[in-house]
Amino acid sequence: MNLLRGLFGTSTLWRVLTLVCILTGSSKAQQDADSALANSNDQKAPVAANRTEATWIVHSVAEEITRLAEYAAKVDSELLRLDPVTVTTLPSDDRGYHYKVAVHLPKQEEFQEPIDIPGAIWNPSAYGSLTEKVLAKLQLTPQSPQNPIGGNPLALLATPRVEVIQAENRRISQWLTEHPLDAAAHEQAALVLGSLGMRENAGSFWDTRGFCNHATAHLALARALNPSHAQSDCGAVAELLIGLLIDTKSDCQKRIEELVNHIGNTPELEPWVIAAKLRNTRDYRVARTLEKSTLLEKI
Repeated sequence: MNLLRGLFGTSTLWRVLTLVCILTGSSKAQQDADSALANSNDQKAPVAANRTEATWIVHSVAEEITRLAEYAAKVDSELLRLDPVTVTTLPSDDRGYHYKVAVHLPKQEEFQEPIDIPGAIWNPSAYGSLTEKVLAKLQLTPQSPQNPIGGNPLALLATPRVEVIQAENRRISQWLTEHPLDAAAHEQAALVLGSLGMRENAGSFWDTRGFCNHATAHLALARALNPSHAQSDCGAVAELLIGLLIDTKSDCQKRIEELVNHIGNTPELEPWVIAAKLRNTRDYRVARTLEKSTLLEKI
């Protein structure tokens, strides 16, 4: 399992499709995309009738959760061609937004699970019941390896150079390959994805939704696999990074304040807290001197 390979593939395709829309006209590109989808080799793959950005996000997160669980269950790769989920948008109300996800697991009857989103659509908690049910249907239980492929990503990723992120990608990908049901590995995977999203700097083509989708899926799995334990610092920072990328200011402020209380026991958190304050407030006075600042803070 390569943590970033699927993400980069999706990101590249998105940018290509964006250019196609600019060069040929968005309506023509949409017609071509609909035609290609309708005439795909697998005619049995379900297609959501109502396509919106929110539906796409819910679908992407739910699909990633299901794919990761199928990988852990060692599902035959030939069966992975089918789209494992179909998402239907339900009417919204004063309690938030509502969706119905139909899950198509190999050799099992379809089951449906509601997803209720009272706040941010990338909140891992919103996908908790879906994740738990997918794990149960596949008869998957948490793994706690005796020799985890550990590391110190909070310290290393404070210098988010390409080679550092790629090294962490390889380490965590190997960890997930060997122990795909380890909650700690999923939390660190979400941290790498969030760190990569914070480095996104593509001007008019800036788009961090893919990073948020994948990170949310990993965090939802981490919670379902370890429901009785508190979230690790890596998981807390990863969830904060998602909030910073989508700009949920008040929620991010609360998360920053919680992390401040942990700095005494985990000094590696300090640059993350400062960088988060800089990003959330846009106030340069939060920054430390250049001599003390990490690359993360400078960026």
